[in-house]
Amino acid sequence: MPASPRFTLLLALGLGIGSPLEALAAPLAIRRTLAPQEPAPAPPAFSKRELAWGLGHALSLTALGHAAGAPEKSVTGMFGGVAALADALGTTVAPLPKKTGDSARDSAAVLGYLLRGTGRSIARFLEETYGADHAALFELAIKTQVLNLLYEPGKSASPGLRQGIHDSATRAGLPKDLWQPLYDRISTGASLKDVQGEIGRLRTAVRGYLAEAAP
Repeated sequence: MPASPRFTLLLALGLGIGSPLEALAAPLAIRRTLAPQEPAPAPPAFSKRELAWGLGHALSLTALGHAAGAPEKSVTGMFGGVAALADALGTTVAPLPKKTGDSARDSAAVLGYLLRGTGRSIARFLEETYGADHAALFELAIKTQVLNLLYEPGKSASPGLRQGIHDSATRAGLPKDLWQPLYDRISTGASLKDVQGEIGRLRTAVRGYLAEAAP
C-alpha cells in the first residue's frame, strides 16, 4: 500500500527531516507506526508561504537523494509529494534529470535543475503569482540544502553560498535573528558539523515562524 498523500505532504514540508535519505525513508517508517485500521489524521491548513518553503525543501531533498543513489521507488514516492505541493501552489514540477551512472555528472545535473532550470522557473512563477517573498522562501529552502551538501570551511564556493542565504532570507522578510547565526557560521569558516547544526536550527525556526504568521 502506498504512503498516504497526507503524510507525504507533511513529509514534503520538511517536518523534522534532516537528510535526503532520511526523508526518502520516512514514509516507510510512518507506515510501520500506523495500525492498518487506523485512519490518517487530516493535515493542517498551510499558508502559501509555508507551501513555498515546503516545496523548496521537498524538491531539493528529493532531487539530491535521486543523485545520491536513493532507491528509485522511494524517489518516485517523494516526488509525488513534491508534485502535490506544486499543485497546491498552482504550478507543476519538471521530471528529475535522468541518471547517467556517473555520480559527478548526476550531481551537477541535479544542482543545475535546482538552481537554474526547474528551480528558477518555479521561483519566477511564485514571484509573479504570490510575491517576491514566496519565491525567496522557496529559494532559501533549496540553498540551505545545497549548502548542507557543498559546504567546506574555507572553500571558494562558501562566500557565494553565504551571500545567497543572506539575499534570499532578506527578500523573504525573515527576522534577522533566524538566519544571521548561519550566515555568521559560514563567514567564520565554522566546521561542517556546526554549519549543519545551524541549518537544522534555521529550518525549525523558519517553520515555526511561518506557522505563527499564518492567518
